[in-house]
Amino acid sequence: MNPPRRATPADFGAIAALWNDTYPNWRVTEAEMLRDEETIEPEKRPVHWLFEDASGIAAYGLAQHDLGAYDPRRWTVVVVVPPAQRGKGLGHRMFDHVEAWIRSEGADDCSTRVAESEERSVAFATSRGFVEQKRDFESVLDLARRPTAPFEIPQGVRITPWSECDTPTNRLELHRVFELVRVDIPRASPPVPLTHEFFCEQVIGDPAFDPATSHVAWEGDQIVGVCWGFVSDVPGRFEQGLTAVVRERRGRGLARAMKRIAIEAAAQRGYQSIVTDNDTRNEGMLALNDSLGFQRMSALISMRKTYQP
Repeated sequence: MNPPRRATPADFGAIAALWNDTYPNWRVTEAEMLRDEETIEPEKRPVHWLFEDASGIAAYGLAQHDLGAYDPRRWTVVVVVPPAQRGKGLGHRMFDHVEAWIRSEGADDCSTRVAESEERSVAFATSRGFVEQKRDFESVLDLARRPTAPFEIPQGVRITPWSECDTPTNRLELHRVFELVRVDIPRASPPVPLTHEFFCEQVIGDPAFDPATSHVAWEGDQIVGVCWGFVSDVPGRFEQGLTAVVRERRGRGLARAMKRIAIEAAAQRGYQSIVTDNDTRNEGMLALNDSLGFQRMSALISMRKTYQP
């Protein structure tokens, strides 16, 4: 078999299909991959490699940066091998190729992600020197079983859909609050500040971001909480993203109120289920989701290794 080749945008549809077969709870779309290629600065774009045979993709390798914690020396590498191609050493060869490439690019830190249910993948990563760093659970709520008991919105707070308050001034306020709350969210690497242009283009400008089911909590003219919603490529499924409250306003039930409003908005728009994901260290949010009826699925394990100079 020939060495792996760099993938092109023409390959993204097949790559997305393979990825979603492997990680059905952490899906990507061809459109998302194309958008990354078009909007992310060249030095920060994901890089893709393929092994191919007569049947199609025999192994896929991905090297990318975490843009929210960008460091040119820090990479994430993921290798995916279709079930029919496993046991042939293709995963090892692909990983060796991608690792050698990121080392040539100056990498001193490498992370990978493997599904908890894929014992062989976990063993492979461990054999390559990776150590578990964190786990993220996806949780699912069947909207037919959503909570219906009354709930309270903290006094002095109003909660509105982002679609009703999206203005240039409010975007500045939303970005300000986003930078405040994201530093408290458990993650593999510390976040770096994002420019307002990047925030508008890549965060709330994500085509999947749904302003009608994303909500913000206000006290006067200041945002004190956010609860974001995203359209899924899976029919009937709604994705609930970042839910956070500024430090000074926590402990009053505001996150619960925002989630309850978002849950009802999703149900009214005809969705059948809501999915969200949380770091296992985010005990407060996991407990909140559990109390709202979300059911935890298998975890995605983040693992890490460092390179000596």
